[in-house]
Amino acid sequence: MTTVRRVIAAEAGQVSAWLVKMLLAVAVVGFIVLEGGSLVFNRLQAPDIAATAAQEAGLVYSNSNVFEAAKATAEEYVTKNGGEFVEFKVDPVGRRVSVRMKKTAKTFVVKKIERLHPLAVVEVTESAPLRT
Repeated sequence: MTTVRRVIAAEAGQVSAWLVKMLLAVAVVGFIVLEGGSLVFNRLQAPDIAATAAQEAGLVYSNSNVFEAAKATAEEYVTKNGGEFVEFKVDPVGRRVSVRMKKTAKTFVVKKIERLHPLAVVEVTESAPLRT
């Protein structure tokens, strides 16, 4: 009987070490997935924000023909949705408005490492037609 207890006691230490390693591995993989998911989500979300800002600004410009009002609408929408407004243009000949913006992913590590910082920042330009 005492040999069985010694074997069980010896294996208990191995199980604990294995469990700690597995928990650590799951935490590391989860962290990597969280960082990568944030980068992917940022790249998918930025064009949608810019396109919607351009549509809203195009609608304001079509109704009022006031450049500053349309620009303010685009800037407000981009800022409200976590982006950084860069530029607004109206092309009266082509009857289009365009919005350029930047969006930085909310990551823990990537945006803090200088060499990886470009992965966290997305700059997009989207345009929309002016309404008639």
